[in-house]
Amino acid sequence: MFERSRSRLRLGALTLALLGAGLQASSQTTPVDRGQRVFTCGHSFLVFVPGILADMAKGAGIKDHKMAGLSSIGGSRVIQHWNVADEKNKAKEALRHGTVDVLSLSPIHLPDEGLEKFARLALEHNPKVRVTVQEFWLPFDLHDGHTKRPKTVDHDAPTVTGLKKEHDLYFKSMDEHVREQNRKLEKEVLFVVPVGQAVIALRAKIIDGKAPGLKKQSDLFIDAIGHPRPPLQALVAYCHFAVIYRRTPVGLPVPDVLARSDDKENLNRLLQELAWDAVTHHSLSGVKDTKQGVSLLARGDLSRNWTTTGNWKLDNEGVVTLMPRNGEKGWQRYDAYLWLNKQYRDFAAEFEYMVEKGGNSGFYFHVGDKKDTVKNGIEVQIYDSASKKRGAKLTDHDSGGIIPGIPPTKNAAKPAGEWNRMKVTCTGNKVTVILNGEVVNEATLDSRTIQDRPAIGYIGFQDHGLPLSLRNIHVQEL
Repeated sequence: MFERSRSRLRLGALTLALLGAGLQASSQTTPVDRGQRVFTCGHSFLVFVPGILADMAKGAGIKDHKMAGLSSIGGSRVIQHWNVADEKNKAKEALRHGTVDVLSLSPIHLPDEGLEKFARLALEHNPKVRVTVQEFWLPFDLHDGHTKRPKTVDHDAPTVTGLKKEHDLYFKSMDEHVREQNRKLEKEVLFVVPVGQAVIALRAKIIDGKAPGLKKQSDLFIDAIGHPRPPLQALVAYCHFAVIYRRTPVGLPVPDVLARSDDKENLNRLLQELAWDAVTHHSLSGVKDTKQGVSLLARGDLSRNWTTTGNWKLDNEGVVTLMPRNGEKGWQRYDAYLWLNKQYRDFAAEFEYMVEKGGNSGFYFHVGDKKDTVKNGIEVQIYDSASKKRGAKLTDHDSGGIIPGIPPTKNAAKPAGEWNRMKVTCTGNKVTVILNGEVVNEATLDSRTIQDRPAIGYIGFQDHGLPLSLRNIHVQEL
């Protein structure tokens, strides 16, 4: 698989110098807000991605994401998709019509002249097109698995060290090939989707017993060659989501592909984190983690990021707990709220909370006047909604409700005494609330009940005179 790539590795230093001298750089840290039209050409390690990716885009609130087309050829090189007769070649047809924003490819043998041919055609008809190149996991867990198929395969046998050693030459050859193509094009057009590295990271978690619902490495594969089961399919799709939209998938709801997985919520979170870590640490992904929000609970010191007169205490485990003092009741002691020092317009805030039975609090944003948040801000309700009877009518005062006037669409709260994970995203005119992996609210800032609220302001947590615990608070300015 890699023999033709070995000599190219020696050109690495020279190629890097040439790249630095002549390539047009792209805005690599800018998230893509508009839905992308994605055409996929690939084999069985890639062609399952489009449907899952569309589901993830929907979960992220990207309503205009489009599957522009699919060319599926088993065990294929990219050049095989190029060589399909023109009258049957849907990929070329879509590219010539300029209806593709992202062309997704996955070469096997390198070099692959199909990459350059497709990239030039795509650029000719859409100068802003991006070509993503999937770096996959090795068939049969061997770097030469395409030419030497072993008689038996034990996916549970490899160590992390062994997996990295087997993949190392492939990863290097892929990176070099992509750099060379970008140099020829004199522009960053090709971007690596580092699926292979994410897969190794997941297998390491399984080996360490830290992968929810996965007991052994072979749980990821259907067969000896390594066709993926749903958890691996989801991981691969999250890598593509992160590269295509240049935003973290962490906090997205559980996709349909994981619907039957054990401990699906925690597994989903792990897959998201592994995908984002792999993508942001790969120099050719086109994505840089400009900070997954600010980590806002510096151990032992709230004063670095927060202002409050309330009795909020931060422990050495990074958990901040509100224990109202004797006689403190109600919610109108606004200075007792836990306020971030900075104001935000567009943001993604993610945190975990825990309430006691009957607990009540709120996440506030766009607060223009901290002396009266009710009239000068927007609240996302935090409440012990799990105690409500099944099927009971939900109001804006249930968890995930947007106050005033916009109730959640479902009751996704966990019982009192358990940690809940909430993500609130405000970008442009849209607000999305995800609770425990499920989208529970979507609204626009021009909705009747909140249209008069400020478009920028402070973020804070309510002191309602009831105990509340928070941890893992991250706020990212978008």
